[in-house]
Amino acid sequence: MAVSYSNKSIVTDGLVFKVDASNPRSYISGSTTTDSLIGSFTGSLKNDVSFSSSYQGFWNFDGIDDRLEINELTDIRASLANSSFNIWLYPNQLESTSRRYQWSFTVDGYYPAIGLGYSPPTNPHPSYTYSGSYDVISGTGGSNKFLLVTTGSVFQKEWTNICVTKETGGNTGNKYNCKIYVNGVNQNTNLTDDTATNDWWLDNQALTRFNFATLYRPSVISNWSVTNIASFSVYNRTLTAAEVLHNYNALKDRFT
Repeated sequence: MAVSYSNKSIVTDGLVFKVDASNPRSYISGSTTTDSLIGSFTGSLKNDVSFSSSYQGFWNFDGIDDRLEINELTDIRASLANSSFNIWLYPNQLESTSRRYQWSFTVDGYYPAIGLGYSPPTNPHPSYTYSGSYDVISGTGGSNKFLLVTTGSVFQKEWTNICVTKETGGNTGNKYNCKIYVNGVNQNTNLTDDTATNDWWLDNQALTRFNFATLYRPSVISNWSVTNIASFSVYNRTLTAAEVLHNYNALKDRFT
């Protein structure tokens, strides 16, 4: 099953949330609010997030305090034991800076948290000292964490589609049934931190907020990202590799 958004067809079986800066049903330039194209979820752009009409439309986050807050997303999060999170982004932070979060579920304090991070490559092309990475982190505390990191590819500053899929259950051997797809391709990954108990996803049920461009924690230090984000979708099931590739191909021409 598929549906058209901005003249593009994406998979909609299991789609429970979608925002897209290019679609006036989701966002109108100059507004500080967003609306999901599925359901009745609303969002709030905080601290003068800028908008660009290039590439049909995207939000620009400054890495200082900009964020898009969609707290209602936590209302569906607890039911997403099997789920997929699909985002189009252009990370733009300085080389050699540490991990910055593109989206995250958080609480007031340090933990629990779940998010997608990006670390840029270090040193100029073509002699990268470190190729950079995308990763998924989850934790309820310092002794109960999960960190899955992509390996083997160079991830530069360019428009990129990242889809994170998760199936319930799992263990160290199958990396807790978590996968990271970059531009439709399932990546080689290393499970670099594995102190999670049981299924790390189900261990994190106390999450109270969702944000773009930050690991937002109002009572402690937050992690801010210099990034552009064009669209974001959530599914209540694990997309297949073919479906992830379909979604990438449906929108890739927008970003060329």
